[in-house]
Amino acid sequence: MDAREFFSHVASENLTEFSWLEKQLNNEFNKADFYLSFNLVHRKIQQRPVAYSDDQLAQWSTIYPGLQPEWWDSQALARLALILNIPTGEQVAVLDNLFSTGDIGELEVLYRSLYLLPDAGRFTKRGAEGIRTNMTRVYDAIALDNPFPAEYFNDGQWNQMVLKAIFMQRPLYRIQGLDNRVNEELRRIAQDFAHERWAAGRKVTPELWRLAKGYMDDGVIEDLKKVLASSDPLEQAAGILALGDCDRDDCRELLVGHSLKNMPENWNELGYLILKNA
Repeated sequence: MDAREFFSHVASENLTEFSWLEKQLNNEFNKADFYLSFNLVHRKIQQRPVAYSDDQLAQWSTIYPGLQPEWWDSQALARLALILNIPTGEQVAVLDNLFSTGDIGELEVLYRSLYLLPDAGRFTKRGAEGIRTNMTRVYDAIALDNPFPAEYFNDGQWNQMVLKAIFMQRPLYRIQGLDNRVNEELRRIAQDFAHERWAAGRKVTPELWRLAKGYMDDGVIEDLKKVLASSDPLEQAAGILALGDCDRDDCRELLVGHSLKNMPENWNELGYLILKNA
């Protein structure tokens, strides 16, 4: 069962209004009819959370790492089924039109759907446009809990996305594939950003120091001494985690005597605590 068949099946089992959607999916594809159907979703499908079965979630998660079921409400699921029903040869032109005319809710679905399209790498440029938006919801749709950027962005696009997440104070732990895509240029720019913020008397998200993994040098270690000395336990935790990722003797020495009650076990747990306390 391919993605188109799977999500059509999921929609049939979860949407009480599936008879209307089924008719649209079974009709011979026509651009004008498709645009009308896509725009009518908000009228034909009542917006509500969907209680997906455990089996549906398990299958979905295997093809979409980072799945957040709450993002895929009844209307989003219907739009996804329609998007996946576009013939492959028509997808670029049709989606270009949708991206140009869609409202925020539609854009969220479009960006979250890119990874599920056949030959999804065709849409890398379109995905990268999503990280330049000033609309947080749209930015989050491509940057957070979405496997597309890690799979298809080049280092420049990836670094821009992560740095913007830091600037916008978005949760880094929800960026899929973050640890595998850390690079020296990203670490350097993030470190420069931290220095600028400190010089202005402002804080940076403790998650920033996750980007030092594999690129720990004397300068980063000096910065982590400051992080360890912070009165904020979340910053201290970030320093401990970052130094724990380092195999240098001086890193291990800095950790001596540093412990925290209720220390997060890993970066994802720390990120969750930062978001919870924001």
